[in-house]
Amino acid sequence: MAGWERRISRRDKSWNKKGHMFPNYKKISLEKCREIMNKDGLHYTDKELLKVRDFLYRITEITSAHYERVKERERNGELTDNDKKLLKRK
Repeated sequence: MAGWERRISRRDKSWNKKGHMFPNYKKISLEKCREIMNKDGLHYTDKELLKVRDFLYRITEITSAHYERVKERERNGELTDNDKKLLKRK
């Protein structure tokens, strides 16, 4: 686990010990990844596909955790100017 991942996981108790916020979700299959990614004549190895898929899931987890923290600050009346900009983009 990289340093930034440890910092995030320590701050947010919803992450599990392996650093995943949603440990029980079902990831899309390698076959589906291949179907999506191998368009336009590009071909990726299974290892490359797994790395991309896992990276996208991690980005989703980080984004979800951040959004939940912003929504919590909104409920508590503690929004920053950056939080307001984020919520306005929806």
